[in-house]
Amino acid sequence: MRQVTLLALTLYFLGIGTHSFEVSPSTIATVPFGVGHISVYEHSGIQGRYYAMPLAYLLNNTATPSQNFLTGQSEMSFDVLLWSLEAREAVYRHLRANFDSQVATEEIEVMPMDKIRLVWRSNVRSLTNDLKIDDSWKSSNSRSSIATFHFTCSTLVVCEQLATYMENNSDKFDALELEFVISGQNSFRRDLKISASNIKSGNFWAKLTNMHNTAAVRYLKSADMNLLLSETRQNIFGSLITEQGYVETGSEVKLREAIENILEKTEVEVSDFEDIQWESVFWEPSWARPDKLTSFLNHVITKEAQNSSNFEVTGTEKPGSFELGIPKFLGFFGIKTSVSRSESRTVSKKDFLSKLHEINSNIEWTGEMFTVKPMKLFRINLSLLNSTTNLSTENVQIEVLKSIHSMPIRVNDRLPQQNATFTHTLVMQRLEDKINSLKSDLSLKLEDSFQNFSSDVNLQVDSFMNDTESKLEPIEAKLESLPGWPAGSYCILKNGDCPPGFQHHSKAAYGLRTWGKYRTSGAGYFGSSAILQSSSESVAIITQTCCK
Repeated sequence: MRQVTLLALTLYFLGIGTHSFEVSPSTIATVPFGVGHISVYEHSGIQGRYYAMPLAYLLNNTATPSQNFLTGQSEMSFDVLLWSLEAREAVYRHLRANFDSQVATEEIEVMPMDKIRLVWRSNVRSLTNDLKIDDSWKSSNSRSSIATFHFTCSTLVVCEQLATYMENNSDKFDALELEFVISGQNSFRRDLKISASNIKSGNFWAKLTNMHNTAAVRYLKSADMNLLLSETRQNIFGSLITEQGYVETGSEVKLREAIENILEKTEVEVSDFEDIQWESVFWEPSWARPDKLTSFLNHVITKEAQNSSNFEVTGTEKPGSFELGIPKFLGFFGIKTSVSRSESRTVSKKDFLSKLHEINSNIEWTGEMFTVKPMKLFRINLSLLNSTTNLSTENVQIEVLKSIHSMPIRVNDRLPQQNATFTHTLVMQRLEDKINSLKSDLSLKLEDSFQNFSSDVNLQVDSFMNDTESKLEPIEAKLESLPGWPAGSYCILKNGDCPPGFQHHSKAAYGLRTWGKYRTSGAGYFGSSAILQSSSESVAIITQTCCK
């Protein structure tokens, strides 16, 4: 009696059906089956889901020699039983009786194997030079209950002898081992959790919320955006948890990026800004906001007519229309003027533009007027950042693992009787398998019958066509040899065009009177000729003839 177990198997498997799972590190049960046992493991994350080791029974009566037409090699194929309904039923009954009374058969599966192969492993018994086991890996994703393997032989005769030997001496193949690959993964996490608190108590936040525009959207210069983020970071509490094994890649979300994500920060061009959007632009000092300043300058600054290197400054702006006030603003440039009366001053264009650049570098002189330079602002939404805002980001790194496991092939263990114990599930499963088998056989038979019927119909059609053509040929030959119109001079009634060699003639008689019983019984056409009723007591006869 051989017991097969898998020791210390702790892997995060990529998935079985819709489940990702971790198998328990040791067997929870060894289920008697035949003359051996089946080792069973439980999903450590999903209670009531179980996985069993493969059976690995050598089906020695399936040994079949053949000549591979494609490779020209002589081969002997044989099957190994990996799993069966009887095995599932045995595990189900054992678990239900000893561990889990609520277990369902569909929650019991064979251990998932990505790849499998068969190897000959013996230090003292090597295969002869005439034999070689095909130990290449083959996919097992379909999870077929039976796997087919091959020996290659020097000749077909050797393969025939090997097949007979396996059927009668299966115990001699006990050096065969089933190897299988289980793909799994380890995961390492980096969690950044952020909670906002007392953000509205910041000075810069207060300035943004106290703007005249009540909308939640604000537009900020790069320097102001950095100031907001710096102030916000001081009022945000966050935690960063990094598991051992996680390797920083530089692509993780930082605290600054997390805050920007909350604010939905985006860059926008101001070239197409409307007045209502400019009202949402934060600028300090507010009178230096580019749209305000360009509007003011274009009203009070003009080119001097006599000297292109100077500006002419006039104090004609209406009082109160510029919040700083004209005198104070022009005082920055050393220009003294009064808004109570119209005055004019001149100032060096070079000096004026240099001083203007110090006040606001986002305004330029085009040669005709002052305009706002192309610039970008950051658009943020204040309503998305408040004292209840929480943000959590998670980075997960997956380490893919592939482990190779092996177990001896059971060569002399007899399979349990397949009709030993029946349950409703087992009966239904066997019935379904039988129905599927019958459907497959019926489909093949129907396909063969259709092909045969189609072939017979085609043969009969071809025979009929050939026979018809052979009968038509002499008839067509006789028609071609028939003479034409009789010789001599005569006329025939015309019906359409005249035949070749005939001339068309037309005659008519009108006003032919009829009396009593001799009146016409009906008018009409015959061919191209006609008898027509011209009145109640007369008719007309029109003849159309072809004569030669």
